[in-house]
Amino acid sequence: EIAQGLGISVRTVESHRHALMTLFQAHSTITLLREAERRGMLPLQPAWHRGGA
Repeated sequence: EIAQGLGISVRTVESHRHALMTLFQAHSTITLLREAERRGMLPLQPAWHRGGA
């Protein structure tokens, strides 16, 4: 879970996700992820592919 891994509350994660969705005008989580990827905000390979958690 993202919140646990960052040591913050689930509500905080939800608030940040909502703010980013508003900023990027994303109407779904997948759209948000695609926009973040387009802007270079995500790693090129997922953690599971790199051998991470």
